[in-house]
Amino acid sequence: MNFRQLYYIITIYEEGSISKAADKLYISQPALSHHLLKLESELGIKIFDRSRTPLTTTYAGSKFIDFVQKVLFEENQMNNELSDISHLKKGNLSIGIPSNRSLQILPLVLPNFVKEYPGIELQIKEFRSTTLENMVLNNEIDFALMVPKSSSPLITFKQLAIEDVILAVHRNNAINVILNGKTSANITLFKNFPFILMKEGHQLRFIADKVFQASHVQPNYILETSNLDLAVRLVSAGLGISFITSLAAATFLNHEKLVYYQLAPHPIQYSIGVQYHVNKHISEAMQLFINHVKMAVNKLSSDRPPFGCK
Repeated sequence: MNFRQLYYIITIYEEGSISKAADKLYISQPALSHHLLKLESELGIKIFDRSRTPLTTTYAGSKFIDFVQKVLFEENQMNNELSDISHLKKGNLSIGIPSNRSLQILPLVLPNFVKEYPGIELQIKEFRSTTLENMVLNNEIDFALMVPKSSSPLITFKQLAIEDVILAVHRNNAINVILNGKTSANITLFKNFPFILMKEGHQLRFIADKVFQASHVQPNYILETSNLDLAVRLVSAGLGISFITSLAAATFLNHEKLVYYQLAPHPIQYSIGVQYHVNKHISEAMQLFINHVKMAVNKLSSDRPPFGCK
């Protein structure tokens, strides 16, 4: 048994098909089948149930897959440590980030990072925070960026920033006359105005629902979306009001069309940062990328537009 065979087996498991795995590994299907049969013969077990499509593991096979994943994880840890020694001449990072956050952050980070470290191969995985947390726990990514703190004891969290949850309003919206230059507002003042909300499952939607419930407000929302940039653009077109984050406000260009308000009586804030497995080796490449992100976040925080209608 060798690492090549383990990579072959885990690829078959991930693809659910010998033919798809062969295509991904750039070898012939008969050759891959031969490697599988040889390993099964050495182990004295059947790893996959070939009577089903996609392939499923046998009971013994599932135990073997668990072993393979642990071995390959340890091999990856070793490679990351050796990459440090080679002064970042080559390596790879698998980075998770929520889709809306990637639009805010990555254009400020990737150009400089890629220019400084061209030998580091980057894989960007864009999913919701809850999905990224599971990927961290399963060692499917090196770390997750721009996500809230996890409750899992197996995940380390490093704070990057404390972010405000604010309201974005079109400059010509009648609520601005009611607020008369104030920089914060109670959500009850907006109860008769249409909202554009994030879909359920997003952190901003969870916060918005809590704000509405605490104030006994039944929101009048005209649209739900998974795209925060779309929500802000629709607000700038005069369609409604939206909960956004202070970093999102800092990345939006058409500030002259928008007014931002903090929520009263108590501003809502939460920390965002980096998640990685407690057993994860923090490679030099990881730390450098995180440092680049932190600089970008600090810049956005300082670029945030002022609150209230001037």
